[in-house]
Amino acid sequence: MYYSVEEDIRLLSAWINNPTNPIEGVSRKGETYWTKVAESYNATTPPGRKRDANCLKGHWHKTSKKVAFFNGCNVQLKDTYVSGRSGNQLMQEALELYWSRAKGKQFAYVHWWKPNVEDVQRILPNKDVI
Repeated sequence: MYYSVEEDIRLLSAWINNPTNPIEGVSRKGETYWTKVAESYNATTPPGRKRDANCLKGHWHKTSKKVAFFNGCNVQLKDTYVSGRSGNQLMQEALELYWSRAKGKQFAYVHWWKPNVEDVQRILPNKDVI
């Protein structure tokens, strides 16, 4: 079963709302953490679309690698000053760079990447700042 944009956003929200802070999260095992994420995700999911912790964790890791890769493209271009370049132009250039580096595959997770700039250091494995 594929994930819709709404389901991706629901997963992202569940992940963000289950922090790994020093008091609560460090002592939690991965299985417990993803069980909590799944509970949060499924609380707002229609019955036929609920997912278990392993399914959500797998989708998270697969998708976050693509988001991190795109973020690297964006950071590289952002660090290259171009006078008069708008945010939309930067986004288009980053999408094109991703496409060229990903061997013709389009980046399909702008909805995952764009609204979460403030959480990027927590979300992305490579810890690049957008």
